[in-house]
Amino acid sequence: MSTETAVGQNEAEACFDQAVLAFEADDYAAAIAGFEKVINDYPLSEWYPFALFNLSYVHFKIGDFYRAIAGFKDMIAGNFDDEETHFTNLMESPFTLYKHRSADLISTMYLQLNLADSALAYRAMADTVYPYRHFCGNCYASQRAYTVMCYADIYEQLGDTLRAVQALLPEALENLSGSDAVLRRIEALLQNQKGLKDQLDRALSEIQAKHNSDAERSWNWMTFRFLETDMHIPETWRSGQESVEVHEAQRIVRGSAFYGMITALGLNE
Repeated sequence: MSTETAVGQNEAEACFDQAVLAFEADDYAAAIAGFEKVINDYPLSEWYPFALFNLSYVHFKIGDFYRAIAGFKDMIAGNFDDEETHFTNLMESPFTLYKHRSADLISTMYLQLNLADSALAYRAMADTVYPYRHFCGNCYASQRAYTVMCYADIYEQLGDTLRAVQALLPEALENLSGSDAVLRRIEALLQNQKGLKDQLDRALSEIQAKHNSDAERSWNWMTFRFLETDMHIPETWRSGQESVEVHEAQRIVRGSAFYGMITALGLNE
């Protein structure tokens, strides 16, 4: 790196850091000015994509949704690497996840603007096209809970309660971060449904093993279908050809908070 280039990088970093400090102090005008300076004066610096993302994020924070959406769409269209590791930004992740975060926030804003179809399109993009990445398994679980809650919000705005429930059900048997919120949401959505416990008991009578594999390994877990949704039982995961007995899988589900919640709803019929 030449001396001139190094100086430019240092100046860009200093400007970026000042903008971050302004953001953290809720001085959004100064933050916008700082990030814009990095973008305009140092377009070749390593801080450029961070400034571009953060500028849109500030617009999001102050409620300037259409400007934020336009900026995040530029991030998605740009040649940026979601899996670049970097820790000095506003995104709170070991990976930059530019495109994932952008699609996530666009979906959030479209939902607040009552544009549920657009919100759904960008939620699916954040979930499948530019998926979340993290080193931590618990972080993945927390993110998955967040994602299904977002889908439920969208389907509720679309007036489709069943699809909202179906989005949540695959996470209903997890016992990790976010699980309680998912269960409470399912409970609220199913308050007026009748015969749920009988449906669940019938579903449990049809539990079966599902085999999965990839290039490196194979595994099984027990699954059942409830409210037209496939649900796997996390505690029944086994490697290779080994699988849990049906009666053991049934016992696990019947001892779960999810089963207790469905049973309690049945008592209120």
